[in-house]
Amino acid sequence: MRNCLFCFAALAVGLTVGVLAHGQTSSDSAVPPIRQSLPLNVQMNLVAFTVHDKHGKNVNGLEATDFQVQEDGKPRRILIFDTPGRVGQMSIGILIDRSKSRRDVFPNAEIEPLVKFVGLIVDEDRAAFAAAFNDRMMVVANYSTHSSKLEGGIRSLESVEPIGGTALYDAIKQATGILFSQRGYRLLVIVGQGDDNDSRTNARDAIREAIKAGVAVYFVELEPGASYEEDRRAEDFVAKITQNTGGEMLRVRNATGMETAFSSIEEDLSHLYLIGYLIGYSPSQSLKAGQFHKLEIRTKKKGLRVTAPTEFYAPASAQRGNSPMSQ
Repeated sequence: MRNCLFCFAALAVGLTVGVLAHGQTSSDSAVPPIRQSLPLNVQMNLVAFTVHDKHGKNVNGLEATDFQVQEDGKPRRILIFDTPGRVGQMSIGILIDRSKSRRDVFPNAEIEPLVKFVGLIVDEDRAAFAAAFNDRMMVVANYSTHSSKLEGGIRSLESVEPIGGTALYDAIKQATGILFSQRGYRLLVIVGQGDDNDSRTNARDAIREAIKAGVAVYFVELEPGASYEEDRRAEDFVAKITQNTGGEMLRVRNATGMETAFSSIEEDLSHLYLIGYLIGYSPSQSLKAGQFHKLEIRTKKKGLRVTAPTEFYAPASAQRGNSPMSQ
């Protein structure tokens, strides 16, 4: 998406792994996905991501041989590859800033674009929940595959006056915790200014919670705060959490920019590539469990930009690796 995410799966002898969208089979695509039988008790890291050209347009038609993967600076062999349109199952969280600082910053401008966005992306394979936050997070629409239920909850915020402090980091920690228990590609869409003045969680831990949960963060960043220091801190945080998780920072500087931002996210969700590679395959290559690791996915094609997470977390136990991308 800018997008991606990490998942770990314990794989049995001869298991062929695939992540297909909306009941597709491997014969549904003109470009067949890579599927290889894998050895016993290995872990697979599955990463969803997008590719854009120099104009920011999504790029289709690339093959596994067009990409290189490095984990902590070491090359990894791609064993699973899917072209865009095959990642079907998704779990989506929506966070909307309703703190006092939003009173004069495009109040309610996100409501109708969000309703349209939900109507386009939510279906039987793609579920979502919506929440608002000020000094605490409040769920306004429970996790559902029915867009009408989400739309009602989102529209209810039109009558809620923005008040209180801004506990963005706490809300991210709570929202990613909800998504962690869900299957599929995990995405958190945040509408806010990026500032925080009321959280117990700090910025670093909020980012790490998102990485641990395998959640790609898309941040619809509104007009910054009142001071230069607040602006700088907010911009830095939004840039870090979106880059590290494989999401996107979408700057909105007028009310009409909201619809453009959500259209961009919807477009990315329709153009996800998927790569899978082995981790911990041999003692010399095994990762240290319970730690964060660097990841780089790049393309050999000039003029293209890969949007993928730059870090992932290796669970302390393979039993935690119930791959959210598996079906």
